[in-house]
Amino acid sequence: MTNTPLLELKNLTTVFPTRRGLVRAVADVSLSLAQGELLGIVGESGCGKSVTMLSILRLISTPGRIAAGQALFQGRDLLKLSDGAMRQIRGKDIAMVFQDPLSTLNPAFPVGEQIRESLRIHHIAQNHFAREKERVIELMSEVGISSPTDRFHEYPHQFSGGMQQRALIAIALACEPKILLADEPTTSLDVTIQAQIMDLMRRINEARGTAIVLVTHNLDLAAEFCQRIAVMYAGRLVEIGTTDQVIETPQHPYTRGLLTCIPRISAQRTRIEPIPGNVPDLANVPPGCAFAERCSEMQPICQNDLIPFFEIAPGHLVRCLRHSSATPD
Repeated sequence: MTNTPLLELKNLTTVFPTRRGLVRAVADVSLSLAQGELLGIVGESGCGKSVTMLSILRLISTPGRIAAGQALFQGRDLLKLSDGAMRQIRGKDIAMVFQDPLSTLNPAFPVGEQIRESLRIHHIAQNHFAREKERVIELMSEVGISSPTDRFHEYPHQFSGGMQQRALIAIALACEPKILLADEPTTSLDVTIQAQIMDLMRRINEARGTAIVLVTHNLDLAAEFCQRIAVMYAGRLVEIGTTDQVIETPQHPYTRGLLTCIPRISAQRTRIEPIPGNVPDLANVPPGCAFAERCSEMQPICQNDLIPFFEIAPGHLVRCLRHSSATPD
């Protein structure tokens, strides 16, 4: 893994106009991804994780729009490319595994044909059907779909949930992308299948050097899989660091709150402490720290102005005034 960012987000902001006002689903997000890196983005549902991924691929549906910022892939700003140039990158260089395979896969087409579509669009096998089918069967076998020659012609409803997710991963891997965006890839799967899917993605990373961004609300899963973790709340990143930094020495009250919500198996029984209060309305986020009203350490100054990142250790950034003596990033 090199130190040169493969993907870099700079002040990315995505908004959705609503009757209640402008919802800033992603607010001023800056983040980098190195070649071959395993990065986790964690947070509660509705905090902006998935919208960040969709913004990278410019898949924001109207009337939503990317209002500001940059998404630099190998130095090229994806947000300034033409639609045609973006289509060449989407699926080929940057691919995404969506969280609900049943609604992502088309029920009217065989699974094998849906995997083959990426190869056809990007001319990977020069539109040669026999070569494309051979490659699809290789992919299905690689992701653990049994009897791929027979299952090439089967439809999504004939696949189990775990096999549907494997088919989505095969679609994403078809063109051997440099980056894989995995949006809650284990949602609704039982723990055994979850482990198999995560093991599959780890092997893909090791064998191909594919950089993977794992979007999840499961901090334990991110801790086991990722090298770095970014914690997101109300559309903003609030803490970024290595997995050890974020898990062993969490500095933002929200990160600590997420960790205390995780049940632990131990000799001593401990009560699970939920985070009090509710996530703020993204159409009316209060000034200052969005987490302030739920924070036991809140001071009046926390609600005044937008809080910058403070670097408390090399690579460990936190958006909290408790660390205002540190160097602002």
